[in-house]
Amino acid sequence: MNSSIPEKLTYFDEADVLFQSCLKILAVETEKADHLSMALYTLCSGLQQTMHGIRDDLAEIKTALPRPE
Repeated sequence: MNSSIPEKLTYFDEADVLFQSCLKILAVETEKADHLSMALYTLCSGLQQTMHGIRDDLAEIKTALPRPE
C-alpha cells in the first residue's frame, strides 16, 4: 500500500466518474419525489464534494513536494 500521490489522484478521477453516474441516475429518481432517492442524492453529492476537496489538497501537496533529480 505504498502508492504515490499521482496514482492516488487517478483513483479520485475514477471515483468522480462513478459519483457523476450515480448522481445522474438519482436525479431522475428525485424528480419522482422519492425521499430515499433525495437522501441518496444529497449523500452522493456531499461525498463527491468532500472527495474533490481531498483531491485538490493532494494536488497541492504534490506540487509542493521536491522534484526528484
